[in-house]
Amino acid sequence: MKLVITGSPAVGRTSLCLRVADFCMQNGLKVGGMVSKEASSGLEVCDFESGTSGLFLRNEVSGIAIGHDFSVLESIGVTAIGNAAAYCDVVLIDGVCEAQMRSKEFRQICYSAFGSGKHVIVSADERFAGTFAKISDLSVDISKEGVQKCYERTLSLYGDKLKSKP
Repeated sequence: MKLVITGSPAVGRTSLCLRVADFCMQNGLKVGGMVSKEASSGLEVCDFESGTSGLFLRNEVSGIAIGHDFSVLESIGVTAIGNAAAYCDVVLIDGVCEAQMRSKEFRQICYSAFGSGKHVIVSADERFAGTFAKISDLSVDISKEGVQKCYERTLSLYGDKLKSKP
């Protein structure tokens, strides 16, 4: 099952991603991958399994991005996605944005995860809806439906698949 969650910033993409991941874990599936978290100083990428995190996007005081640390994205995010595709039942790729897609290694591991035969849950900026929707089973735009409706629709359509190993 390949689920793509899109929408504008701050509408609940990560919340929905984590709710579906929690559903999978409650049903005995192993979940791993990358989660993005807002931090006061920018955007962190985190390994879902280990909790290791690093600052990928740094903000200045006014909140404007002043720099990307692709080494953090590649050492934490790319590694976490690759490990999940190899050893987990479900691969999370949360918070895909334009800056991350500039990394060749990040793009390659995302597409590799889709081809891994595992369940994949991606949350992405609305600009990447088409990129991932073409290779997904279900694409939901959380901006239009909200977290709860998208969660209910996902489980009504694919809940049985998300309860079992891929």
